[in-house]
Amino acid sequence: MAYAMLSGLPAVNGLYMAFFPVLVYIIFGSSKHNSIGTFAVVLLMTGTVSLELMEKHGSSHLHDYTITQTVALVTFAVGMWQMIMGLLRLGALSVLLSDVLVSGFTTGAAVHVLTSQLKGIFGITVPRQTRFPKLIRTHWYVLNHLKESNVVALIVSFVTMFILVINNDFVKPRLARRCSVPVPIELIAVVGGTLLSYLLNLNAEYKVPVIGEVPTGLPAPESPPLELLHDALAGSIVIAVVAYTTSYSMARIFARRLNYAIDANQELLALGLANIVGSFFQCGPVAASLSRSLIQESVGGATQIASIVSAGLIVIVLLFLGPLFEPLPRCILSSIIVVSLKGMFLQLRDLKQAWQSSKLDAMIWVATFLSVVIVDIDYGLAIGVAVSLITLLWRNQHAYACTLGEIPRTGIFVDSQRFDAADEIHNIKIFHYGAGLHFANGDHFREVLFDMTGLDPVKWHEQAIKRLKRAEKLRLQSRAPSAAVLTTSGDNSNGDSVAGSGGAAAAASAAAAANGEGHDTCCERCPLIWLNCCSFCKARTEKLDEASKGATEKFLKDSRVNFKDESVVSSTIRETFEDQQEGTNSSTEIRGIKIDRRSLSAGVSVGDCLALPGSTGLRLRRTSIHVDTTGHPLPFRYLLIDLSGIGFIDMAGVKLFKSLVQDYDRINIQVLFSGPTEPVLHMFRKMSFSDEVPQQRFFPTVQDAVMACKRKMLLSLVVLPIQSHKPVLHTVDEAVDDENSHNPDADGIVLD
Repeated sequence: MAYAMLSGLPAVNGLYMAFFPVLVYIIFGSSKHNSIGTFAVVLLMTGTVSLELMEKHGSSHLHDYTITQTVALVTFAVGMWQMIMGLLRLGALSVLLSDVLVSGFTTGAAVHVLTSQLKGIFGITVPRQTRFPKLIRTHWYVLNHLKESNVVALIVSFVTMFILVINNDFVKPRLARRCSVPVPIELIAVVGGTLLSYLLNLNAEYKVPVIGEVPTGLPAPESPPLELLHDALAGSIVIAVVAYTTSYSMARIFARRLNYAIDANQELLALGLANIVGSFFQCGPVAASLSRSLIQESVGGATQIASIVSAGLIVIVLLFLGPLFEPLPRCILSSIIVVSLKGMFLQLRDLKQAWQSSKLDAMIWVATFLSVVIVDIDYGLAIGVAVSLITLLWRNQHAYACTLGEIPRTGIFVDSQRFDAADEIHNIKIFHYGAGLHFANGDHFREVLFDMTGLDPVKWHEQAIKRLKRAEKLRLQSRAPSAAVLTTSGDNSNGDSVAGSGGAAAAASAAAAANGEGHDTCCERCPLIWLNCCSFCKARTEKLDEASKGATEKFLKDSRVNFKDESVVSSTIRETFEDQQEGTNSSTEIRGIKIDRRSLSAGVSVGDCLALPGSTGLRLRRTSIHVDTTGHPLPFRYLLIDLSGIGFIDMAGVKLFKSLVQDYDRINIQVLFSGPTEPVLHMFRKMSFSDEVPQQRFFPTVQDAVMACKRKMLLSLVVLPIQSHKPVLHTVDEAVDDENSHNPDADGIVLD
């Protein structure tokens, strides 16, 4: 009865809402414990929409439509929306309203409910405010008219609230230990207030507002004014969503606690039918009540049979006891509503919890609460949903990303920034992204990738082009002096001619070196790290192609290592690490491969110097740096993108991967992919991604991809002679000491 007054309905219509819709929900509902009936927030929103309909059609049809009819029309529209959503299987719509959003929304709506009860508590008439901000204007009006308050109504209100608070906070918890049936304090307050008003004649003597006439019996079915339905559709859809969300949330809580299943779409259909049937009996929209549902479950109600019992008691009141409630003061009903709002206001604690767990969740709570309080209930809900979706999009755009490193000797790859024990693998950069890849976060993915790997391939390529242009400019500038020297050489002696030719050759060599060619200059003066950096080395390499092939085959045969078996390679690498860390001997032998620790330089992680057995004197070395197509060192050779955290990808994401592969290929870095999920692979096939990116670049796990990269680097063997103590390979590292470097016949195997 008290909640029915929130929508402008007579108090007796609250009893109708506790009977007709409940009978329908008992038949079609899937929840065993939901107690369907009046709900403060839903009825307050219904009253707002109904009053707007009254104002819109009041000038010409004021005598035709009453508040009861407009509320019934809104109820019909709410039921229609819920039926449509149920038929369209939109039961998952409740996911749009998160727990944080619902908490902020209901807390803000509680402020509106409290404001609407001020007129009953103080016994004054408060006009409905239509100008922004409505709530603040209402409170300002009440403050300015406090002197007009009905003192008797104010005293009755405070006494009633005091009794209710004492019972709820002190008496009820103590009695609950001894008796499972709670004291019906609200019913006692209503009966006591009715007797007090009847005996003291509060309405006639002290002008205390009372309920008034309560008709006996059940109402006859009456069709709502459907000609106004088009005006009620916009406002009723919000009420439908709120009523369904609160009811489904309550049903889900009981289902999880008591281990039974509920159907979200069936709940929509049940609520829709209940509201449509109730609209023909002057009812407002119904929803599940938290307090009634908890009480019904606590006293032993295990099925909807408990709702049938309560509906039977309501029939008795309607048929026989209705007129007895006519002297009931309205201030008592307002006091009951205000005290019942305590649970909603305690949801302010959710803000503290949200702030501690996530600042974004706290922002959703604050935005929803303030928009509901300052703007209005329906607009506040829309703003809350919008803020929630924006934060969801922001979280998706700023998903967790990291570079992975391997915990030594485990094959486990973790965030290298969070775990100190994780080591990034030499020449391999592993990037992990933990969200779906789509058009909205593609740019962020690219930015994070470049930032965490420390390399932007587009900028690197642009700088390489600039370097080539500068080298070409230097080459053109060196032509004029060289030509002048050659022209004057005929007039000089033979020695001068030789000198001139030497100067021209030196200039040409310098230009070639700057241009990345470096084939006409000796190793000592070559700034690049190519093995064939001069004509001498190139010639010797061509002569030893067959020797290189034979030595490689001999190495693989002698070492007896199966490079197709990743565990063998991994164990060999781990053994090399262990022996390197022990440092007991200057050299050791693993699977027929002699490892010289004196050749190991700082920062080299895997068997940098291996001496093959026998008298060949071949040396296996792993290059510590990788270069681009112009000869400049790169931070890594392989970029491995871990797709295990990407649950889905759209067309824009596939195009992003294509562009990344092309950009990195231009600077001599190979992009690999590991751990793709089935939706990602399906999108790759639909977009013909494998036509542009070979299948050899895809691996089931990160470990598989890493071992494949190591095999590629291990099998990239080049045999070069070493004739002097000067190293053939120029790197940024210090020259590797080799005990056989003094041997002019010693050949070198360089592992790239």
